Amino acid sequence: MVENARQRAMESFRQFEKDCDFRNAHLDEWHQEHGHQWVAVFQEELVATAGSKQKLYEELEVKGISKKEAVRAKLGVPRTIPH
Repeated sequence: MVENARQRAMESFRQFEKDCDFRNAHLDEWHQEHGHQWVAVFQEELVATAGSKQKLYEELEVKGISKKEAVRAKLGVPRTIPH
């Protein structure tokens, strides 16, 4: 049982890394398309955009995606979020 939990945690972390890479690869493109909005990535897909963090969280909730699982970024802000 502990091994299963460890395996799920590692899979979740690997997906988080992939989502971070996906986000970083598309930030410039999304800035052109979405201005200074908040964006969220889940499973290597842009799943939500919104004008505020709260609205982004609401969109994620409607889609059944936990805000803890989605990789988020505020467009137009220097990339200081570590990979």
